[in-house]
Amino acid sequence: GVGRAEDPEAAKIASLTPTERALITYLGKGLDNRQIAGEMHMDESTVRNNLTRIYDKLEIKGGRLALLVYAYQHGLVKSST
Repeated sequence: GVGRAEDPEAAKIASLTPTERALITYLGKGLDNRQIAGEMHMDESTVRNNLTRIYDKLEIKGGRLALLVYAYQHGLVKSST
């Protein structure tokens, strides 16, 4: 955008694949890795690998909880309330 500071987080979020975004959505619903693996028809280790990539892309240091907080703040998951 011209004349507007680009949100650096927006670029990070834009780099997520559809798979990674879906994974974050399930995480937001409170599913654990095993449940997410079932929902997404992938191996649990694949879920873990994807999560690691998400943490790297979004530069998240605090694990699942930090990712959830980030996801809510940036509208990646909708609050159920």
